[in-house]
Amino acid sequence: MKLITMEIADGGSARETIGAVLGEDRTLDLAAASADIPPDMVLFLESGRAGLDRARKLTEEAENGGHASHVRPLSSIRLRPPVPRPRKFIHAGRNFHKHLDETGSAMPAQIPLAPRFPSTMIGPDEPIVYPEITTQLDSEAEIAMIIGERCKNVPRERAFDVIMGYTLYNDVTARDIQNDDKRGGLFLCKSLDTTNVLGPWIITSDEIDDPQEMEIIGRVDGFELQRQSLGNMIFDIPHIISHLSQMTLEPGDLVSTGTPEGCAIFRPDGEAHLLKVGSVVEIESGPLGILRNPVVAG
Repeated sequence: MKLITMEIADGGSARETIGAVLGEDRTLDLAAASADIPPDMVLFLESGRAGLDRARKLTEEAENGGHASHVRPLSSIRLRPPVPRPRKFIHAGRNFHKHLDETGSAMPAQIPLAPRFPSTMIGPDEPIVYPEITTQLDSEAEIAMIIGERCKNVPRERAFDVIMGYTLYNDVTARDIQNDDKRGGLFLCKSLDTTNVLGPWIITSDEIDDPQEMEIIGRVDGFELQRQSLGNMIFDIPHIISHLSQMTLEPGDLVSTGTPEGCAIFRPDGEAHLLKVGSVVEIESGPLGILRNPVVAG
């Protein structure tokens, strides 16, 4: 099942709700189709397995002609980040062997983790606004996991059970700020407005046979910079979830995988592939689709 948060134009106003993608080009407004489903993704995920089962049933009915008044063309709605207001968004770093090599970093003893902030998030096709304080804006292709239940101290063998789905994530980074602690270093370089990009949808876990075999692809203006399997992560998904769940995780929390090698700044021809006003950046991974965003002037 493909779950989305979407903005629908109703008359002269717009409303945000959750939905499901039907086939390739239609959407079902789940909250409108059933009073049992709230319009907010976090609230929906709090309903657990029962909520997912209800959404799946509604989706199947819509695919067979039901709920016609709540079905809209995908082209008529605006996709938002699938979880627009997560309680927690935790980013993993330095987590692919070749990325570690290209950065010259030492092997970490434990997975490096850092927070991201909902106010900096945008969804598919929304513009990345080039910040005035940087001249080296770069993209990082990643996958984000969505937690589906309240949990703590999750053992490795249960890690996949608490993940309800996966989405694409572009960790847009201001490299010159990253290398200048006086201007905000590792905090500000990844926390500027419109630089945490997620979407286009959540693919539920039941549709992913082996999450560790998912492939991430990153492109800028059609040029492929990154292509790598999650099987080459240093700290795998069960390790990340088990380690991170030493604090309580809640439905809708986001956890990223880290990015593989190939980011523009670390390439010999890197300057040519840094983001510029007018660039189009794409992150792709099989059933997770393509996360595409233009870069515009600030």
